Amino acid sequence: MTRRGGTVAALNEGTRSPRTSSANPEQEHEKELGINEHVHTMWAYLWAFTRAGLRPLRLEYAEGPAELRQRKIAGKLLRLGELPSTLWALNAYPYAGLSLFARRR
Repeated sequence: MTRRGGTVAALNEGTRSPRTSSANPEQEHEKELGINEHVHTMWAYLWAFTRAGLRPLRLEYAEGPAELRQRKIAGKLLRLGELPSTLWALNAYPYAGLSLFARRR
């Protein structure tokens, strides 16, 4: 909850590409402990923020641009800026982290 004009941040949220299962194999240990972790797509986060009256301001690949530089296509897309590279990575790679910043209208 935030006042009008306030900022909301989702930091290092685990995401999956639209083609990937929500059952992230890296979270099996957490599930054994009873932790119910859901892995959503970047698009699901954007939709939830928008429905809540938040205007997305910035998307970041949680591992940072240095990690993107090491990737074949995402590294090339960095020439256009971090946003195109981040959008590619979050839609192409199975599981990744997303930081999303938004402002309440």
